[in-house]
Amino acid sequence: MLSLNNTEADRQAVLAREEAFNQVLANVCSQYTFCRFDNDATFNYQFSAGDVSKLDYFHPNLTGQGALARLTWQHSWWPTP
Repeated sequence: MLSLNNTEADRQAVLAREEAFNQVLANVCSQYTFCRFDNDATFNYQFSAGDVSKLDYFHPNLTGQGALARLTWQHSWWPTP
């Protein structure tokens, strides 16, 4: 995805595949009473430079992990009032 050798068409193909996977998750989850889908909240999360590890410049750092945890918590069984 991030390789300099990948074209914009390659990136769009990966994006389309991820969106298709998310739709499958939403569809399957909707079949179960106790399943919670985040409506693509984590997929749509806009990372800032301060959210990314300086070790590999790819994975979330502690700040990014905290942001994702707060976001997923909001879509869980126990949202913050």
